[in-house]
This record gives sequence, structure tokens and C-alpha cells, in this order.
Amino acid sequence: MSSARHAELDTKLLALAAMHCRAGAPRLGTDELAAHAAVLPGWTSAGGALAKSFAFANYHETLAFVNALAWI
Repeated sequence: MSSARHAELDTKLLALAAMHCRAGAPRLGTDELAAHAAVLPGWTSAGGALAKSFAFANYHETLAFVNALAWI
């Protein structure tokens, strides 16, 4: 990803977080959600939610990923 594209992505994500990531925030409409998903590499909008699939070569890589998520 180019640095210009990375900067654009960072700017859009920060704006999205500032607008919608708070308790009681209204849900995004289907079109708005799809537009935001288009900015996130590898993510899609499905059923009114953001979705991303992850594939791993083996059980150990999968478990390492899940354990890393547990620390977040």
C-alpha cells in the first residue's frame, strides 16, 4: 500500500471512529456501511455488519492468531 493510500485510509478510519464508535451511536445504513467497508482492505459488509475472513495454514497459526486477539 502506498504511503498516500495509507494516509487516506488512516484519515477515513479516524473520521469514522470519531463519528460512530460511541455508546448509543445510530447504526449505519446499508449503503453507508458498504461505502466504509470499501475503504477497509479485505473487509466486506454483510447482513448489516462488517465481516472479514481469515485463513491459516495450520492449527498452530490459527491458535496463535486467536491468542493474540485475546490480548486486545
